[in-house]
Amino acid sequence: MESLTVEQVKEMIVQVAYGIIQREPELTAIDRKVGDGDHGIGMKIGFERVVEELNIQNFSDVGSVFQVTAKTMLNSMGGASGVLFASLFLGVFKTSKYKKELNTTDLANGLAKSVEDIEKKGGASVGDKTMLDALEPAVTSLMSNKNLDLELALSDGTKAAKKGLEQTKKYVAKFGRAKNLGSRTIGYQDAGATSVYFILYEMLRFIQKEVRKQS
Repeated sequence: MESLTVEQVKEMIVQVAYGIIQREPELTAIDRKVGDGDHGIGMKIGFERVVEELNIQNFSDVGSVFQVTAKTMLNSMGGASGVLFASLFLGVFKTSKYKKELNTTDLANGLAKSVEDIEKKGGASVGDKTMLDALEPAVTSLMSNKNLDLELALSDGTKAAKKGLEQTKKYVAKFGRAKNLGSRTIGYQDAGATSVYFILYEMLRFIQKEVRKQS
């Protein structure tokens, strides 16, 4: 699949939202081990509002879908997670404004912009046990696969995110409540990185479903 239409992008984000909502207990359990224990709840609240907003609006371009998603998460989640996960979607908005389709290059460039913005806002980098540990490897993969169609590129990107997520178990947390636990955070995966992986995984699942429809 070379690209997604505006309507398909909207449907994809709705699928992402439901995927996160359904995984709230898992995300909460992960965060409770070394964090505040509220990550899953916050993500659920944010994506519930995203579903409501996307379902009552009509969109004329891809960028608007990502913009509304970002603004809704920012306004409904609050705190650092709201800012940082809104930035994930806002990055793609910046590279897909006014476009009628989303292709691999737009997604790769958009998520690269997201990484840049998240690093500036949060001050973290790879190895700090944050969402960037899953997002940055995925972006690196996508940027090197711009010549591939969305399904193949995102498949590799999702695998890279999963590897990055697994790596967080080896890291000492340097941000949030978890940083107070120091080396005791080793052995536990990061909740934010887990959410990033699930977001990309649900995007991939949606695209695979659309490809099957066309075959």
